[in-house]
Amino acid sequence: LGLSVEIHAAAEVAVPLPGKLPGWSPVTVLLDGQPATALLRREEYLWVVVPQGVHQVSVEGLLPETREWELNYLLKPKRLTIDAPQWTVTGLRPTGVPEAQIFFARQDQAQAQEPAYDRKDYEAIVEVRRRIELGLVWQVQTTVRRLSPKGKAVSLSVPLLPGERVLTANQLPTEGRLEVRLAAHADAVSWESELPVSETITLQAERTDRWVESWSLVVSPVWDVVTEGIDPIFAAEADLVPVWHPWPGEQVTLAISRPESVPGETVTINRVNLQESPGDQQRTARLTLSVKASLGHDFQIALPDSAQVTEITLGGSPTPLRQEKARVLVPIRPGEQEIALAWRTAQPLHTWTRSATVMLPVESANVNISQEVPNDRWLLWTSGPLRGPAVRFWPILILAMLVAFVLGRLPLTPLRAWEWLLLLLGLTQVHLLASLFVIGWLFLLAWRGTLKGPTEQPYNHNVLQVLLVMAALPVAGILLFVLHRGLLGHPEMYLLGGNSYAQRLTWYEPRAGATLPTAGFFSISVWWYRGLMLIWALWLARSFLRWVPWGWEQFSAGGLWRKSEPKTKAV
Repeated sequence: LGLSVEIHAAAEVAVPLPGKLPGWSPVTVLLDGQPATALLRREEYLWVVVPQGVHQVSVEGLLPETREWELNYLLKPKRLTIDAPQWTVTGLRPTGVPEAQIFFARQDQAQAQEPAYDRKDYEAIVEVRRRIELGLVWQVQTTVRRLSPKGKAVSLSVPLLPGERVLTANQLPTEGRLEVRLAAHADAVSWESELPVSETITLQAERTDRWVESWSLVVSPVWDVVTEGIDPIFAAEADLVPVWHPWPGEQVTLAISRPESVPGETVTINRVNLQESPGDQQRTARLTLSVKASLGHDFQIALPDSAQVTEITLGGSPTPLRQEKARVLVPIRPGEQEIALAWRTAQPLHTWTRSATVMLPVESANVNISQEVPNDRWLLWTSGPLRGPAVRFWPILILAMLVAFVLGRLPLTPLRAWEWLLLLLGLTQVHLLASLFVIGWLFLLAWRGTLKGPTEQPYNHNVLQVLLVMAALPVAGILLFVLHRGLLGHPEMYLLGGNSYAQRLTWYEPRAGATLPTAGFFSISVWWYRGLMLIWALWLARSFLRWVPWGWEQFSAGGLWRKSEPKTKAV
């Protein structure tokens, strides 16, 4: 190896010569034709001291028996000329400007008769991996990854795909190929390219033993791809992306076309939430839509004529209001997004309250409608989708009427059928067990009045008396609770369904048309309920004046308390 170096120095300086040690062995170093005496080995390079001015340095050295070699330098030459007729040189531009490294590969191959175990050098092996992405823009990401151990530089001439345009800087293809160089301690090098949109792409593995190839394909739904050639594999960790591992010379042809369009809606409404809060003079409402669109356009929402929009957001961000009479226009974009719309209407609270009529441009799914019931209203009935609340008080009222008719036929108590009905109406505001306890205590007291004979044991008589007195305390507590709830609380209407309660009603419809379903409730002022409970309390107080003498007569029949008779002893 001979190097002829021209050095321009503005002052006396030490200059590192090209060639990394011990990749080659310098034998002689001449400075302006004379042996150089000021030499230094540092950072694995040979340094020479030159005085100010222009100087010529000549170096001769020896290379080991190798098929590949790389020329490195700390100080990059401005211009380089190489004369190596039996070597393939890469890393030098046609203008003579060198790149980061210069690679030399011997052109003559090993003798065929030479046994493989007598070979003194070994080639590095790499993998050329191409990842093809077909979307709105067709792209290719190519990675050359080292498979063999580090320590040896690699220089390859990798062919590009038909029409491939390299986008990565400092990568200059030549005649459809790209010179790739891996430094001795580099793992991989990659570049990105762009492909023209075409009907077919042909992938063919290079017939070489210098590398192996791997292809993967990621296709957007806007394209339909049919493959011809070797079959791919689908790796689970790669989200079922087709991957090919071809042998040298094998190929795959990709036939690409646009899928045929199918008529249909471009907007899907996945969820609808309509919340309303009726007030004495105005009503507020809030509509939330979960929309998925494939195209961007204006989404129309038809509201009641008297609606005044107070807020509108798209994806959580406020958006300007665009309204045409009763229609609100929301500019949606492709993808999933949430639309929130709030408005109010000057609508007083009526006995029959219905939700607002809202029209959407397409059908909707998972519709939830909720209405708040003011605290000063007595809820009597609900209507709306089947999956919603229902007032169960009226079946209980019918059952109370039947039970009152049966109890009025029994002669034990002084209560007539209509009195039993009034008593049971008040007891509907407590739990069923509490109501049964009161009824059972009255019949126990009536049965006590039938026990007047002297044959009754004193012990049993006294125990029954104590039980009646102790049971009278819970009965009094239950009746006082009914009076308190009726005069100061809210009625128990046994509202069930849709996770609703007295102050909030919720309905659900799995699928609805363009017009959202409506729901409502029938209510009156809660003072009607409290007035009726006041009348019931007055009736109960008046009835007690008649029931107390009867109850005392039953309780004292046969005596209030009996003493045990003394036992006589026989003499």
